[in-house]
Amino acid sequence: MLVLWNLVNFLDGEARWILFLVSLLLGATIATHFIRIAIEKLSKRMTEKKLVWQSETLLLAYTPLCVYIWFATIVLCVDVISDHLFSDIIHMNSQTIVFIGAIVVLAWYAFLVKKKFIDNLIQKSRITKGGIDTPRIHGISKVITVAILIIAFFLFMEATGMSVNTLIAFGGIGGLALAISSQEVVANFFGGLMVYVTRQFTLGDKIQIPQSGLEGIVEEIGWYQTKVKTVEELPLYIPNSTFTKATVINESRKVLRKCKESFFLRPEDLEKIPQVFSDLKLALQQTQGVDQSKDILLYIQSIDSQYIHIYLILYSHLIKDVDFFAFRDILFLKVQNIIHKHNAHLATIQVYSVVGNS
Repeated sequence: MLVLWNLVNFLDGEARWILFLVSLLLGATIATHFIRIAIEKLSKRMTEKKLVWQSETLLLAYTPLCVYIWFATIVLCVDVISDHLFSDIIHMNSQTIVFIGAIVVLAWYAFLVKKKFIDNLIQKSRITKGGIDTPRIHGISKVITVAILIIAFFLFMEATGMSVNTLIAFGGIGGLALAISSQEVVANFFGGLMVYVTRQFTLGDKIQIPQSGLEGIVEEIGWYQTKVKTVEELPLYIPNSTFTKATVINESRKVLRKCKESFFLRPEDLEKIPQVFSDLKLALQQTQGVDQSKDILLYIQSIDSQYIHIYLILYSHLIKDVDFFAFRDILFLKVQNIIHKHNAHLATIQVYSVVGNS
């Protein structure tokens, strides 16, 4: 009993701060427990009222809130211990640290809400036709990320007591050097942003850049560069600033494909050409894959002593290579059958190659 009485007197006197530490830890434990129960009940009521988005947003707040409570509790405990045991060595500004922790937790919660919001948008865009496409949603996500970081930065300056005028003065001195050194980075960032705004292409599109001979399928549009997969399955990384300067051809958005073919007839079949043209045009008007809204051009390009050069130009709505080349095979067979139907024949072209002395 005497030992217990001495312990009580000790805790009530010189070691009262130990009781304060225990109460802080106990209070944090109780607070997190009741916060969990309160959030679960509120979320359940919101779900019953069909407030799904509000319920999900509330549930996201539980983990950051509990982390902040324990962070603030630990900071206060360390502050109390340092005041009683290391007051001459360690000087802590607990209020500033707690404020900075609150900023970090708020930014964390904002990113969680943003991710949930973006995921819901992507899910709705896949279900609903005519909504916001996925690449534009990713662009919105990047803009929100930048906004959150900027707000968190200014709050951090407020918490640490840094003056905006000081930042501006520093920017005036070092801003020019920084702008010159990061010129390409900034250009690539805004280049990627313009891709989302102008929608030159989206994920999965096949693009060409004639100036540089680059070609491939877009796999990823990043902050700094865009990843394109070439025909050989090689990853190609293109800086985003390229798309603000170069001409981009988006093959995936074409609705028609031009078919320009030539064949040669014998000079003695010249009188049969009008009938061949007439039957061939009639057959093409009944051929699936030919776009009838465009004119079908069939004409003599030139007449030589060895052959008659004939051009056939039409447009097809078959865009994919597999479908288009199968359509061309059918087209060639029809041309061959109609020529033979009128007892005409394709001319034999002799090709002479000149080999120089090495």
